[in-house]
Amino acid sequence: MAIQKEGVAHYPSFERIIDIWLSFVTPGAVHSALAIARRFGTSRSSTYRYLQILRERGLIEEVDGTGNYRLGSAFVNLVRSCEDPGTSASIAEPFVHELAAASGETVLFTTRIGDRVICAVALESRQAVRVSLDPVRNVPLHLGSSAKVHLAYMSEAERARLLPRQGPARAGSRPVDLQALERALQEIRDRGYAISDGEIEAGVRSISAPAFFPSGALIGALTVAAPAFRLPDKILKQAVLQVVAAARHISEAASSSQARRISAA
Repeated sequence: MAIQKEGVAHYPSFERIIDIWLSFVTPGAVHSALAIARRFGTSRSSTYRYLQILRERGLIEEVDGTGNYRLGSAFVNLVRSCEDPGTSASIAEPFVHELAAASGETVLFTTRIGDRVICAVALESRQAVRVSLDPVRNVPLHLGSSAKVHLAYMSEAERARLLPRQGPARAGSRPVDLQALERALQEIRDRGYAISDGEIEAGVRSISAPAFFPSGALIGALTVAAPAFRLPDKILKQAVLQVVAAARHISEAASSSQARRISAA
């Protein structure tokens, strides 16, 4: 059935866009615009329009400025959602509770939906002076240790798409220095964790570490957040070890969960 709008049938173009995208859904598929036009019998202008629609939605991406295209980050996220059928929070939750008990501080496990990082599991410290979860529930993607872990482990193409949309950290502050941010993200990948000092809220320090699916895709980031006076440099190293170890346990639990699902199938 064609979809009608003001008397114009739009289904054929929609169908063609889907077929073009599906042509990329094979291992290692890379196509040029010319090859797509020849295969589907579309004009040059229509082909570029269809490819642009797919690019804008992250379904395909250009390969290093060559004019060739491959599957994009949105497809990777789709695969990840199938790999994790709503279980990442339940996998992470016991380790959030263990880390909160061991550290005495606020602990959260974050995942990403689109351009935002959200709390999937969170437990506030019981101490009188503690980090509240409210300031970290909806922040720009480049602020704080948790969000930076998500940035560090996404594809270069996806970062290139998302980062230009990130405005200044605060009203009146400078725009994001993308080169400095890329250096910081590389450092996170090199050492396997991120530290934030007052990026979201003054006087708050946080440590975040990544947890992964067996495929290597990021499940999310595990974070301890505390008043800076309770997380000074002299105890920071031990706190980092705690967070990294707990995040590794989440990765191991995800691997075991997948193995059980495969065995049951």
